[in-house]
Amino acid sequence: MKRIVNFRSFVYSSLMVMATAIFCLLALNIYWLGFVLLGLLLFVPIVLMLVFRKRIRKFCIVTIILTSVLCFAAALNFFIRAYTWNRAEIQTGNYFISGSVEDNYVVDGKRKVILKNLKFDGNEVAGKISVTIKDEGKFFELVPVGDVLNFMGRVNVRKLIDGYVVKANYLRSDIRYTTTANAREIVIEEGKPDLLDTINVFIKSTLTKCMGSRFGSIAYAMLSGDKNEITSDDKEAFSAAGIAHILAVSGLHIGFLMAVVAFILRKLRVKRLPSLLIETVILLMYAAFAGFSPSVVRGCVMFEVMSVAMTLGEQNDSLNSLGIAATVILLVNPLMMFEAGFIMSISAVFGIIVLSPVITRGLQKIKIPEKIASFVAASVSAQLGILPSSIFIFKTVQLYSVLMNILLLPLLSVTFIFVFISLIIALIPTFDFFVTLVRYPLEWITSAATLCMSFPYANVAVYSSAAIFAAYPAYFTLGGFVNLGNNKKAVTAVKSACCAVPLIITIVLIIVANV
Repeated sequence: MKRIVNFRSFVYSSLMVMATAIFCLLALNIYWLGFVLLGLLLFVPIVLMLVFRKRIRKFCIVTIILTSVLCFAAALNFFIRAYTWNRAEIQTGNYFISGSVEDNYVVDGKRKVILKNLKFDGNEVAGKISVTIKDEGKFFELVPVGDVLNFMGRVNVRKLIDGYVVKANYLRSDIRYTTTANAREIVIEEGKPDLLDTINVFIKSTLTKCMGSRFGSIAYAMLSGDKNEITSDDKEAFSAAGIAHILAVSGLHIGFLMAVVAFILRKLRVKRLPSLLIETVILLMYAAFAGFSPSVVRGCVMFEVMSVAMTLGEQNDSLNSLGIAATVILLVNPLMMFEAGFIMSISAVFGIIVLSPVITRGLQKIKIPEKIASFVAASVSAQLGILPSSIFIFKTVQLYSVLMNILLLPLLSVTFIFVFISLIIALIPTFDFFVTLVRYPLEWITSAATLCMSFPYANVAVYSSAAIFAAYPAYFTLGGFVNLGNNKKAVTAVKSACCAVPLIITIVLIIVANV
């Protein structure tokens, strides 16, 4: 007898760790209920395993035991991070602040400086602080990364968890405090940037020098995921066009990068195992440069799993790879369960895995060439994948996102690779003019996004409801991952319902939001 759904170890573990993070947040608000649910989550699978152990395969038993251990570790990590975000003695108030400059930029007319290696009143403090500088004389644009600032200021402590709201982006950036300072009241000491800061400064300065502040900032975001210096107007335009994902380093960027690396290694005839080691080192370096954002870690882990499988001659299971990536991210930082970047990244890849083959086959039936069908299917399935999460998190739908991604993704792909290669060439003196050429495709992309934003109904308000997440089981069934039997009429009816469910829910939510 065929199973309804094949058991995938890391899909199971990732779902359990996700549930652990949700129950931990619940425990912070409704103590008894959260811990009761955590207890059930940890021990019920083990009890069921003991009761039915003779019917369960060995690898399932190992998975259940290991997952319970991972869930316990994730829960412990969650509470440690939640309770150690700020030292108890640091409250909102006035302090003498000292810290080294990590970033110094202007966005929307305001000078911002990010400080690390902090000291408040001479005592070392974990995390970073964002300082808004009042700088009428524009003196601070000359202050380099690495210099140490000393000044008196009122520190505002950022709250990581407020009820059921988790500001996981605070945790990722590690900016725990904010303040405002007058440039004339700051004492500056000469300092020295570390290696990673030096690399960041070279890349950012090269891009902005050759492409201007606006497009240099967009190019830097494409490489690093750092959107601090992008104006709010450009962010809004990219969001309305549904291409904001290019400003957050994702699996797409990892794929581009590693395709170039793999091509070079093949041309150099490097053997498979050394190639795997080189690719791993490059992935780690790039992940560190991009700040180990969830989308980067997810992309790196999935690529690494695929590479190891190919090296060992094993078949790669995309859903299991996605499960491994999600488990690793949440085990290291369970609070990322509530971070938009993590949710959108996982959703997009899930959509591609389960829907892309179905859409590709459908397009091929109407005589569309395989390569074009695969490309269109990947774009459409990724957008369908993020749609439920986007509705729930941002309460909007971008009506032209699928079309804009199909039209712009080839140009975006070429642009990213060109930015990467031109920066390598720019290491040669007088060859940085290659970077200047990247400005033109970025201008076209930005103009297209701005034009899209002016279209009617580019952003449609949608009522936010968790009901929209019913789309994901429907996607899973539609993708052929559920055994529906051999009755063609029944299979057709179920798949038709799965197609209708996300559409009906979305339409209802849009109507509710706009009535």
